Amino acid sequence: MLRLSRLTKAILIAIVGFLLIFMYTPLFVLILNSFNESQISGWPIESFSTKWWAFAKDYQPIRDALLNSVLVATGAMIIASILGTLFAFAMKGFDFFGKSTVNILIVLPIALPGIVTGVAFSNTYSNFLSPAGINLGYFGMIVAHATFCIVMVFNNVFARLKRMNPSLQEASAD
Repeated sequence: MLRLSRLTKAILIAIVGFLLIFMYTPLFVLILNSFNESQISGWPIESFSTKWWAFAKDYQPIRDALLNSVLVATGAMIIASILGTLFAFAMKGFDFFGKSTVNILIVLPIALPGIVTGVAFSNTYSNFLSPAGINLGYFGMIVAHATFCIVMVFNNVFARLKRMNPSLQEASAD
């Protein structure tokens, strides 16, 4: 086991603390500013109000966007859970030609930056499918999101299957 001196531990804790503060300060400021009664963001906040939260709750485009997000996330979660689990069981339990290639193709979306995947899906839909008269709508968004989510499910289920005692599967067949 690696032993660190007190100074090294203190420096590491300071660096991690700085990075956490650096990452979470904008989020904290945004949340704090959402309670600002003024229409223009300014510091210091003169008066606090929940006016903007009430506005967001009653504003139909925000409600529609929230509903769209929940529908896409739910659909992507269902598809990713099913396919990711099936892929993990197939990769763990069977030997077949091209297994390593299939494994790379399953894990590939996590290696690509999300923006690259998003632009690729957008170009595919707008340049190839839309001119052909195929409008995917929600389904296209769900497939695009599920593509990334499948990797997460696959990695977790596959790791758990690798640690599982093979005799458990044999015992369950009785």
